[in-house]
Amino acid sequence: MNRPELKEMIEACYAARRREDPDQTVSFSASNATFRVVANNRLGELGEERRGHNELLETWRVLFAMWDWTNFPIKSVIIDDSNSPVKAVVHSSGPMTYTPTGETVEFETLDLLTIADGKIIDFLEFLDTHQLADIVS
Repeated sequence: MNRPELKEMIEACYAARRREDPDQTVSFSASNATFRVVANNRLGELGEERRGHNELLETWRVLFAMWDWTNFPIKSVIIDDSNSPVKAVVHSSGPMTYTPTGETVEFETLDLLTIADGKIIDFLEFLDTHQLADIVS
């Protein structure tokens, strides 16, 4: 894939996330892809690596049930296609509502995606874990 195609694929994946569609979100991942929020043990399972479509589907279902993603857009995408696999950094920010309490906060993430053969093979999400722990505890 060339750079414009990679950017289009990433934007489509994140659009599925804003629609809170776990099946469509996972469809952009390779069958053995990994996902992990970079976090300490205070966030429990959220910081544990998930692997494969079944675990990714369950993770996105839980995240979509806990958070309202509809107003959480991409702010920028940086793609480094100088090597294979390709690396992309995706910056997103906006209001997120924690549905169990109804609390809305401004939130920000920086995602490091590794992409091969047009599919995400590794997804690392960096965020303010202290803010997240305060909200969910």
